[in-house]
Amino acid sequence: MAGTPQRVLSTFLHSFLDSSRGGIPFHPAPLPVLGLSEGDKQCIRDRSSIMARHLFADKSEEFIHAQVRKFMDTYI
Repeated sequence: MAGTPQRVLSTFLHSFLDSSRGGIPFHPAPLPVLGLSEGDKQCIRDRSSIMARHLFADKSEEFIHAQVRKFMDTYI
């Protein structure tokens, strides 16, 4: 997958969001090295967790954590 880190992450973020539309588990995919700092990764993790709690409000905490973990595993 080519493009700027923002474009690449945007594609995967959309996949993550789409997974909320039917409770379909998010399936991680390998990403190219994006050169994200630990601070960038922490910021993305924190914001993804907040967003996931809203998107998956009707799901268990375990499901939410699993979704965020899968999303983060795509680029960590």
